[in-house]
Amino acid sequence: HGIEFRIEEDSNLCQAGPMVFAGLSLLRVIKESMANAVKHAACSQMKLVAEFSPDHLRLTMRDNGIGFPSPAHREGRGLRNMAARIKELGGTMSYRSEQGAELVFDLPLPLKLQVSPPEISI
Repeated sequence: HGIEFRIEEDSNLCQAGPMVFAGLSLLRVIKESMANAVKHAACSQMKLVAEFSPDHLRLTMRDNGIGFPSPAHREGRGLRNMAARIKELGGTMSYRSEQGAELVFDLPLPLKLQVSPPEISI
């Protein structure tokens, strides 16, 4: 799609990563936000900034696209799914649309699922 994507991380911590299911849930949120930008934003750049503190993680996804054209587009399934996943991790999601779109995910650290992970049988 010709989109430039960058990830930046700002941290002075050396901690173990999140538990597997919480990490997968967070990865799916990032993937959904990127997919939404590709499908709807008509952007040429996306940037993900990760900011860590000892007890907090903030992920900010920005693009330089057209933003949210109307309130109806803000209530799509993708945004609802992302907000639900972030809530499952004990966090919050906010967004705005000025000179592109910006999604902000605020999460407590360490990441923990607020619901039970699915059972896996081998």
